[in-house]
Amino acid sequence: MLGWHIFIYSTKSGAVPRVIGDHGELLAEWRAAGHGLDWLPALIDQGDAVELVAGGYPTRYRVLALGMLPLIQDARHSARAGTYQARTERLGRCMSDEWFVVEVWDES
Repeated sequence: MLGWHIFIYSTKSGAVPRVIGDHGELLAEWRAAGHGLDWLPALIDQGDAVELVAGGYPTRYRVLALGMLPLIQDARHSARAGTYQARTERLGRCMSDEWFVVEVWDES
């Protein structure tokens, strides 16, 4: 099955993640089809996301919560059936200036 498995993590310190593995608790995850990362280029262009590691096994980004929180809610509608999970109570406590680690696995 072609597509992506997307994980959203908090950062341990709440600051900009600088190293691999600098992530805290899992906030959300879902599987998406091939176009399931179409939202990332806009965040990168705005300076709200930076690719940390490329390659798809996994690819990692740091993403500002301000741009990511609405996308997590939207993912519920575009995720493959039964694959969307989110810790909505924890997400509701996130600050807009918090950084997330987005980990993306290529499922091709």
